[in-house]
Amino acid sequence: MSESGVLAAEAPEDEVLVHINRRAQFLTLGAVMLGMLLGSLDQTIVGTAMPKIVNDLNGFQRYSWVITAYLVASTAMMPIFGKISDIFGRKWLYMLGIATFLLGSMLSGLSQSMEQLIAFRAIQGLGAGMMTPIAMAI
Repeated sequence: MSESGVLAAEAPEDEVLVHINRRAQFLTLGAVMLGMLLGSLDQTIVGTAMPKIVNDLNGFQRYSWVITAYLVASTAMMPIFGKISDIFGRKWLYMLGIATFLLGSMLSGLSQSMEQLIAFRAIQGLGAGMMTPIAMAI
């Protein structure tokens, strides 16, 4: 067994089975759950703060686009990144999804107009669309 708690064993037909100890399983599960919590908290916070944000940016006529951009981007990316993670692996794509989501969150917080907010929420939706199916697969 290695220091990380991962044990590889040879299986029939040259497949490699990986056995992970309990500690590593719980750490992995915790990390995945924290990523999912990140996306859920975002929706809750944005839903609560949206009237104030829209008022500050004078963008009531585009109010629904902030939510729609996020939902369209995340929904469109879910099947795509679900398949890409099957092909290329999940770990790095999941971390890329978290990074994209956090970048979109940061840019959304810095936006100076409704157009920027809509575009940055779409970037955030791309990250969410990467994280969600990969988290479920993990």
